Amino acid sequence: MPVANSSYNSFQTLVKQRLSHGVQFLVSYTWSRSIDNASSFENAVNPTDPHKSRSLSLFEARHRLVASEYWRMPDWRISNWTCHLANGWAISGIFTLQSGFPIRLTSTSDLELMSSFDFETPADPSQIVPLRRLNPQKSGGSYFDPSSFVDAPPGQIGNASRTLCCGPGTANLDRGVHKLLAVREGMNLEFRTEIFNVFKHTQFFNPDGNITDGTSFGQISRARDPRLIQLAVRFSF
Repeated sequence: MPVANSSYNSFQTLVKQRLSHGVQFLVSYTWSRSIDNASSFENAVNPTDPHKSRSLSLFEARHRLVASEYWRMPDWRISNWTCHLANGWAISGIFTLQSGFPIRLTSTSDLELMSSFDFETPADPSQIVPLRRLNPQKSGGSYFDPSSFVDAPPGQIGNASRTLCCGPGTANLDRGVHKLLAVREGMNLEFRTEIFNVFKHTQFFNPDGNITDGTSFGQISRARDPRLIQLAVRFSF
C-alpha cells in the first residue's frame, strides 16, 4: 500500500510587454518548495516510520528565472530585388537562471538490514560534520567534502536527510537569428541560426550521491552540452 505523499508550494509571477518596432519581452520567476517521501518508486528504509524519508523532492528547483526577447526588425521600403535580403529579419534570445536540484544520498551497503531490495536507502549514510561545498573546477571534480558522511553502523539507520540541497545551478543564454522569405502567396521559407549556451558556460549535473561508490562519492562526472550551433530551414505553405 502506498504511504508516500508530497506537498508543493510556489510563488509565480510573469511580466510580458510588447513595445513598438516589433520588440517583445517576457520575464517569469518562480520560487517553489516541494517536499515528499519519495520522488520515484522506491522502498522505504524504515517502513514503520515513512516520515523518516521526508525531504526535498529530487525535482525541486527553488528559484527559476526565465527572460526572453524577440525583435522583428522593421522592413525597409525597397522596391527592387534587394528587399528580399534586407527584409524579414528577426532576432530572439532566452536567458535561464535556475538553482540546482537536490542531491540524492544513498548507500548500497544495505547495512541497515531492513530488506531494501532495490538498495534505495533514505536517511543513510550519516552526516557527522557540517557540509562543506567545493568548487568542482578547483577541487578535481568534487562538489562537496565526502568526509562529511560515513556509513551508519550495521543495523542502524543513518541520520542524513534523504536529499541534500542542492546541486549545481544553471545560467544559460540561447540566441537565434531568423530570416523569413516570402516565396509566393501562402508559401514562406524560414532560415534559422540558433546558438545554445552562447558563452559556453560549463553547466554541471549533480554529483554522485552514493557513499558506497568510494572515491566517486561527491564527484561530478558529467556536464550539460557546451555551445551548440544549429542551422535549420523550414518551408511552410
